[in-house]
Amino acid sequence: MTCVDLGSPSLTGGTDVEVYILDENDHDPVFVDGGTVKVVRQAEGNLVGAVITRVTATDHDEGPNARLSYSIRPVDGTPDNVMEVVAESGDVVARRQLDYESRREYRYCHHTRNT
Repeated sequence: MTCVDLGSPSLTGGTDVEVYILDENDHDPVFVDGGTVKVVRQAEGNLVGAVITRVTATDHDEGPNARLSYSIRPVDGTPDNVMEVVAESGDVVARRQLDYESRREYRYCHHTRNT
């Protein structure tokens, strides 16, 4: 960049200018499995706090715009106190021991968003 004054004679000065393009949060997170139904088979009698599965998503943004947070919510009559997701990792953790005779299926809607 060059700057010229209006004096007589004109004097000039120059400097280099670097322009950095910042990443915009313009990509949606996408589940690695394509967002389709994920079926997990788990033996009953698990430990409380055991990781049952992990949901994973990617985001084509960079830096802070690529950080994701996971959440789940029960659907189709699934009780809301059985499993939880670790927001930072996507690990789905059992909050209680699963029992085949009590309930044979748990259904959740998984969600991810940029943090």
